[in-house]
Amino acid sequence: MTDAADLSVSLPLATQQLATVDTFPRALADDYHLLLLADDVNADEVEALALSLDPSAAWIGAGRLQIVAGAVLLGPWWIGDEERADLGLPAWVSQVMVLSVPRQRAYLEPALAATDPLLSLFSDGGPIGLEAAALHALRPIARRLAGAIRVVDTGQIFTPDPHAYIGASLYSPIWLTPDAVQVVLDDVTSDQRDGFEVANRQLFESQEIPRITGEMNFNIRQLEELEARLGPHAIEEARRRAAEAAALPPSVPRAEVDHYSLFLPVSQAHPGWGQIQVYVTGARDLPVALLGEEWANDGVIRYDMRWQPRKMADAFSENLPRVRRRERTAAAAMIDSIAAKLVEAAGGTVVDDSGFIVTIGQLLEVGDAGSAPSA
Repeated sequence: MTDAADLSVSLPLATQQLATVDTFPRALADDYHLLLLADDVNADEVEALALSLDPSAAWIGAGRLQIVAGAVLLGPWWIGDEERADLGLPAWVSQVMVLSVPRQRAYLEPALAATDPLLSLFSDGGPIGLEAAALHALRPIARRLAGAIRVVDTGQIFTPDPHAYIGASLYSPIWLTPDAVQVVLDDVTSDQRDGFEVANRQLFESQEIPRITGEMNFNIRQLEELEARLGPHAIEEARRRAAEAAALPPSVPRAEVDHYSLFLPVSQAHPGWGQIQVYVTGARDLPVALLGEEWANDGVIRYDMRWQPRKMADAFSENLPRVRRRERTAAAAMIDSIAAKLVEAAGGTVVDDSGFIVTIGQLLEVGDAGSAPSA
């Protein structure tokens, strides 16, 4: 087995530009998993994604990017036509990175392996421990970069479906009432208003995030901005509820909306396409990408946006049938439009299902390009 540590002399010295070494040590492909990349990927992208997934991620040497503690991506190297053919790689692959991680395996039920296209490529049991953690981090990186993973066991290639994970979460310092969210999303749901329902409201004394709908500690300018975005009705309703809560005797528990859900049909013309759930709640656990943000230190409001197809397993399927992809595309476009509207109204940061930050520009671009058909 080739010792990856002995190859440091052949690794690229610059971490800001990929693949500066011409010759790939072919023996590494016999011992390690490979991250396969196209020629338009740069080191900043790989590093940024790794940093978003694990707080221990960092460059620990020349061409050595730690993605989880104990697992390192080595390289990358350019791959020429001859090496590409020898390794059986797709024509689009121009660069490879080596996942240096100890092999840790355990028996895997064939039925379980069959449900995951990555696990199904392993021949010597399924990965566990550190190897499983490293692959868990590598998978979304490959997905986001339109790359792939070559599994050392069989030499077969797993190409993540870039559209398989379409959910998003907005982390914001501002709580929007159900009525306010409906106002914000009015134009998103203008042709689907009959299917826009508020559900699962639960009123009880808030423990973890006290007075979540209490006094509005905003200055005049902030209130004016909120009123412009949400409308005077939503602001007055918030004031009314805060006043009612403040008028209660101290001995009376203050029942508050701690969380709620709203459901929107993906398409009125296609009832079988499922619905989008917007779930709103207080949260203290943050994704790695938001750790250290001052505005989030004392807890935030999380707005989860998830597609609920008729068959829930399809929401994260890597092998969704071609005839079903149109509905997932429509659901993804609606989620992006909802997320864009909510972040404009409440501020904060949107994070996708993999834990990566999504900008408003990305949301608007995808939402406009894939708007759900009306018929």
